[in-house]
Amino acid sequence: MSLVASGSGRLGLVSLNAALGAEGVRVLELDNPTLTGCYAPSVEQAFDRQYPGGARLFAYVTISALENAAVADAFAALTAPEAAAVLDTAGFIAPTEAIAAQNAAVLADGTTGRVSAGTS
Repeated sequence: MSLVASGSGRLGLVSLNAALGAEGVRVLELDNPTLTGCYAPSVEQAFDRQYPGGARLFAYVTISALENAAVADAFAALTAPEAAAVLDTAGFIAPTEAIAAQNAAVLADGTTGRVSAGTS
């Protein structure tokens, strides 16, 4: 990252998480061929699948599996605010507060559907 930041016209390929946190670099808008258009790099755009430069982290479980205390604890930990640091260390961007609240509601209410836990 520092090599790209140190010179004009340099290009690097890193995770969205690393790029958004870097100083002296500009993250490029990317074309989304499905939606036809360029989208700015942001956590929200990546979660909404508009910005194609972020890989999402999905975790799936059946509602009945959440009856197992170990599974419920693991998913609760993944959606806890403290998980942000772990996701960051692993190269993923932690969910926004709104998305984290949605993830927690899915677990608490037994809601079904696709909800992403993080993006990189």
